[in-house]
Amino acid sequence: MINIQQFDHAGVRITDRDRALKFYAALGFKIHLEVDFDAVIVIKNANDVEINLVVNGVDLNDGKNILMDVPEKHTGITHIALRVESILETMKTLEENDITISQGPVTFGGDGHVSVFIRDPDRNTIELRDRQKDIIISGGENISTIEVEQTIVSHPAVLECAVVAIPHEKWGERPKAFVTLKEAETVGED
Repeated sequence: MINIQQFDHAGVRITDRDRALKFYAALGFKIHLEVDFDAVIVIKNANDVEINLVVNGVDLNDGKNILMDVPEKHTGITHIALRVESILETMKTLEENDITISQGPVTFGGDGHVSVFIRDPDRNTIELRDRQKDIIISGGENISTIEVEQTIVSHPAVLECAVVAIPHEKWGERPKAFVTLKEAETVGED
């Protein structure tokens, strides 16, 4: 058995270098390396997520993606999925950059995630995925689960934290934090 440790990168074939770089820049990607021996541009974001743009695509289908947009279903990888910090902020950024959401927001199953799908200029499909519940509405107030988690994790004794919404009789819902302390750490009431 091969012990695959993590996903390394995705290769995306494109037709127009500048158009693709502008699109992926709106998603936070910058050129990391442009190789001189092949038609590949390695782009990365601030979190070191890597996409290799393969600049040798030819459009023979009038702008249609043969994996997604034609009646015959060809084999191949249909899309890449990228985890985002906030689906609400992502949707706002997409709108500000005139990037159309082609599907979503949608949820698949009960895994607690929500996705939006977009297409790059060459019609390659990208899924942007977040937790379904990154905003808790408690008594009419919006509470960001991410902000609460970041505040809790800033405590020196905390290793990790997840905040979820739970029902509340008066407020509708309220946040509940699940916290893992660092080894040999304890915390008091304050």
